[in-house]
Amino acid sequence: MKVETCSFSGLKIHPGHGSVLIKLDARLFRFRTHKDKAYFLQKQKAAKFNWTVVYRRVNKKNVSEALSRRRKRNAKKSQRAVVGMDLTLVNKIKTESKKQRSARQQAAVKELRERRAKARAAQKSRPKQTQAAKGRGQKAKGGVGQTKGR
Repeated sequence: MKVETCSFSGLKIHPGHGSVLIKLDARLFRFRTHKDKAYFLQKQKAAKFNWTVVYRRVNKKNVSEALSRRRKRNAKKSQRAVVGMDLTLVNKIKTESKKQRSARQQAAVKELRERRAKARAAQKSRPKQTQAAKGRGQKAKGGVGQTKGR
């Protein structure tokens, strides 16, 4: 027993019921009642009739509540360590007061300035190389008698 579906309303058509319309381009349309066929031939939209399956689907009628209400997953917050720091140090920085934070930042800036000053002093004490001295150490590229290695 094969149960067909109506081309207009989407309802079931049991054997021995309904009618078939075959257009010139060989498309097959099955209708449950003469009412379905008449509305189809008038080029009416099935979504405008509240007794059709299309209307019920568009207007979300008869949808089970289990499908419509989905549980929302709450994002779990987790803390991860930053590269170069472990989690205890990150938490310590989070909980420190404004005075402690500014003191720590001032100490870091002071240490950075000292490092830069040492680097400058080391650079000044180093003798500068002249252009001639730089050129002596380099080899000439592509001279006479050299072949490409293949």
